[in-house]
Amino acid sequence: MAVGRGDSVALDAVTGREPARIDVVSVAAVLLAVVALILTGALGVEAVYERASRLERARKDAVVAPASTVSPRARQAELLREYRWIDEKAGVVALPIGRAMELVARGQGGPMGVTGR
Repeated sequence: MAVGRGDSVALDAVTGREPARIDVVSVAAVLLAVVALILTGALGVEAVYERASRLERARKDAVVAPASTVSPRARQAELLREYRWIDEKAGVVALPIGRAMELVARGQGGPMGVTGR
């Protein structure tokens, strides 16, 4: 380090050298760069993870369970929500449970079918 006129430099008693001076601005710039790299890496890893998760969810949603894996209870619940023929020749139909309850509550239906009242 150049020493100008009137500058006095205290030398280290052990080494006989001028003590090191830390350039605070350079250290701060390096630390800021390291933090920026860490954050960029973390955001990159998160983006890759989110994309992989989205693709996996889409793949799982696209898979439809085969009919053999549908539980009997689920099938029974499905039957309670749909219209279907029980005996088409006799004119007997199955109604969704909600609709059947409405008809019974209004007095327009019973366990043996719709009454002609």
